[in-house]
Amino acid sequence: MDSTEHRIALVVDNCYGNYQVPLNRELKKVAKQQGCQLVIFEGRPLSSELLNEERHNKVYQHINPQQFDGILTLSPCLFSYCSKSIAEAFMARLSVVPVVSLFQPYAGAHTVLIDNQSAMQAMVEHLIVEHSYQRIAFVTGPEGNVEAELRLQAYRQALGKHGLEVDKRYLFRGDFRPTSGARALQDIVDSGLVVDAIVFANDDMALGAWNYMNSQAPSLIGKYPMVGFDDIPSASLVSPALTTVRQPRAELAKQAFRLLLDDHQDAEQIVTLPAELVIRQSCGCQEEQPYDDIHMPYLQSSYHIFENIHALDRESLFRQLSSSLPSLHLRGCYLCLYPMPDLRLDDPIPEQCELVFAHQSGSRVYLPEPLAFASADLLPARFYDDVTVDYWLVRSLSINDQYMGYVVFDISEGQESEVELIRGFISLSLKVILSNEARDIAQQEAKDYLAQLEQVLASVTERNAQLQDLSVTDELTELDNRRGFKQKVRQRLQGLAPGESFTIVSIDFNGLKPINDTWGHAEGDKALMAMAQVLKSAFRRDDIVARLGGDEFVVFLAHCDQAQLELLNGRLVQEVNRFNTENEQAFSIDCAIGYVGDVLGEQPVDLDALMLESDRQLAYYKRQSQQMREWVKGSGKAKP
Repeated sequence: MDSTEHRIALVVDNCYGNYQVPLNRELKKVAKQQGCQLVIFEGRPLSSELLNEERHNKVYQHINPQQFDGILTLSPCLFSYCSKSIAEAFMARLSVVPVVSLFQPYAGAHTVLIDNQSAMQAMVEHLIVEHSYQRIAFVTGPEGNVEAELRLQAYRQALGKHGLEVDKRYLFRGDFRPTSGARALQDIVDSGLVVDAIVFANDDMALGAWNYMNSQAPSLIGKYPMVGFDDIPSASLVSPALTTVRQPRAELAKQAFRLLLDDHQDAEQIVTLPAELVIRQSCGCQEEQPYDDIHMPYLQSSYHIFENIHALDRESLFRQLSSSLPSLHLRGCYLCLYPMPDLRLDDPIPEQCELVFAHQSGSRVYLPEPLAFASADLLPARFYDDVTVDYWLVRSLSINDQYMGYVVFDISEGQESEVELIRGFISLSLKVILSNEARDIAQQEAKDYLAQLEQVLASVTERNAQLQDLSVTDELTELDNRRGFKQKVRQRLQGLAPGESFTIVSIDFNGLKPINDTWGHAEGDKALMAMAQVLKSAFRRDDIVARLGGDEFVVFLAHCDQAQLELLNGRLVQEVNRFNTENEQAFSIDCAIGYVGDVLGEQPVDLDALMLESDRQLAYYKRQSQQMREWVKGSGKAKP
């Protein structure tokens, strides 16, 4: 660390939540611009009883205020479930240096607030004025959370301003977590109330309800207009896109560092920033928004850590960790153990810790023996003060209620989202290793921990498979998407012999826009699903059928000559006519096609070029005549 740098601590309840990720990104960006080194202490909300979250909070005891030029706290997230006295005591311990509390004021700290009331009131008034909704349900945040209370108050004020009764039956309890949004939606349905729209106190709960509808209660899709608050990244990616309130994260980060670095010792400053209403489609507005598939590759790298490491002794753990960390872009990793690695949450931190593993600037630093140092220093000076690091991340190493130490990561190039699985693996491995070293655990218990590790591996493998499915499957039609299509085609091409033929067919769904414009996007989605089923029925079982997006489909056919193409043409005509004759929907379906054939040669197949040429053929046919269809001759018009 350069002697002119400021070292700032950031205290958060997690680093990979939908709300925290974009906020942390802005804080990191401003820290670097201001020449500050950021040390992130990641635990969980104080006094939380959910899934033993409290076990992560030993890390907060390692915050030594004297080591920092200032401290930032994500206060509402940290203190959502604890008493006021616990929160005040936590903040008081930090306030020996300049402290900025984000979103919630505390004595001895500067504060950056968001104008929750004005933004939420504007949201509710939008529902009342623009959509004429009157029976509006509200899903609250955690009881005692300042932001949650302000948003609830704004909801009441908006109703009162427009002469609407605040009916307690329309208030449903949430806690800002996605699961509580799903639970609240179930409660709304079970209540039997007539509800025009639902206001969620944050986006996570709104998206939790959205996911519940799409995965478990499809009959509810489209029934309730919904809005949220925060504008987390995934709010714009769901369909319909979520109407919400956008917080000025970039400006918030700038103001937070301004207050820290220009500290006014004689006055606690409070800065209030406005929030912006973001109108999308979930409230009932029809403005079009671009939509992309949601890909979630963030577990891939961490999965390989689990896949490649099976350590039952320290050296194996250290060696395999050191070889795997670079693939995660984590330049540094430091394992610090307590002298007696069986502390409990309320036990004080020992005066000294031992550094047992150091991976610095991309390579392992061999330690002939554990390096003892003062716990108040977080790391020995040669690894902490004498290196250039932009961002540190500090996490507890624990199993259940047993605390073995902590780990410090250099995340100057990596992502916080990679860390949680690694931390859990290190904790499991250290538990087994330390147990073996102490010889105070029976062999059966050691096997139990190995079984736990295998369960974690199986869970990650299953999750990785789920994520892989999401990344290659079109969510609406359950056909392959563009990525899945290319993967399967390349695999199929590997099984063809030189000289064997194949064909790429591009297909446009004609008339989708009139369906959407006339009957709405829900009917348009049904039409797309119907087209997908028609294509699957018309083509051969081994043909690869995919949806590229919007109204575009594509099919790969191997071993398909002209005669077979004509046969498939007839089958497609029959399937389209059968649907249009037999279905009870308001719409009919029609499509246009273009295709290109090729023969496998010695040179690699340029799949993108062939798909582009097939698409050009499709465009050529469509330009020739609106009445002309290569295979399918349908009206393309909606039913009266």
